[in-house]
Amino acid sequence: MKRYRLILIMFLSTFFISYSFEIKLDKQINVSGGVLDIVYYQDRIITSTEKGIIEIINPKTGKIEKKIELPKIKSFMGEQIFPKIFSVDVYADNIVMVSEATGGNRDIFFKGKDNIKKINLTNENLQYTKVRFWGGNYILLTTKGSELILYDYQKNKIIYRKQISSYSFGDFNLCDNKRYGVLGDEGGSVYLIDLSTGNVLKKFDKVNVDQIYRVDCKSSKIITGGRDRRIGYYDINTNNYKKIEADFIVFSVALSPDGKIGVYQINESNDLGVYDFSLDKRLLILKGHKSTVGVIDYVSQDLIISGSDDGKIIIWRIKR
Repeated sequence: MKRYRLILIMFLSTFFISYSFEIKLDKQINVSGGVLDIVYYQDRIITSTEKGIIEIINPKTGKIEKKIELPKIKSFMGEQIFPKIFSVDVYADNIVMVSEATGGNRDIFFKGKDNIKKINLTNENLQYTKVRFWGGNYILLTTKGSELILYDYQKNKIIYRKQISSYSFGDFNLCDNKRYGVLGDEGGSVYLIDLSTGNVLKKFDKVNVDQIYRVDCKSSKIITGGRDRRIGYYDINTNNYKKIEADFIVFSVALSPDGKIGVYQINESNDLGVYDFSLDKRLLILKGHKSTVGVIDYVSQDLIISGSDDGKIIIWRIKR
């Protein structure tokens, strides 16, 4: 009898720990335009928008502490417009960004302590898509053609340029260990990449059959979301996978630091689903966004940040 009581207590304890999970909307912040990228660095939210502005936000106060503006460009009609800043990243005192350029091209801007300068990697007009710092001297860049470029910005030198997929680019993200990266493509495949060499280590293609819009990689797990309304979940070590269905195109996904919980846009009402892959159960639906949620950052076990096309950032606080 004592043994059964002990088993029951252990079961109930596990049940309580698993399900005592609450997420509350903490703050809503309006930025200059549609949110295209979010990174979290040294207790600050850094976001890029479609209005040519980088905004640095204090998540505790919800205040925008600093704005960095890019110069206007000429549209196809010859008008002066704000360039979309498709991607941004921060390391130490440096900020790097990929932005729209005149003639439908893409520019790379680098901001140090004092000034902003344009980086020209090659003589080609490459359609850059995403940028991330990698260590102290390097930045990683992807292109619409699913190339991955490692660039030493101290020496102004390309270390490698690798063709990852024959399909068009979907999304790219660093894994939390910084040794690997993941790139999703238009065909529904996601590739695990050794960032030191640019070589593909594994290909995962068991879930998505169409354009992948977002990928994330934490604790040896990968999450994908795409046009086919599917969320893919892969174990890098075992190659096992799971598939869940959403009610709408999955424009954004993110994984918790322990790799067990995924967040994703779940429906046309722009709600976010919270799914525990270890339990195979949806835990919560988060309501607050009124427009397409293009980016989610699951920062820590108690913080999620999401940004939408109407220029709204929501800070979610997790309680266990």
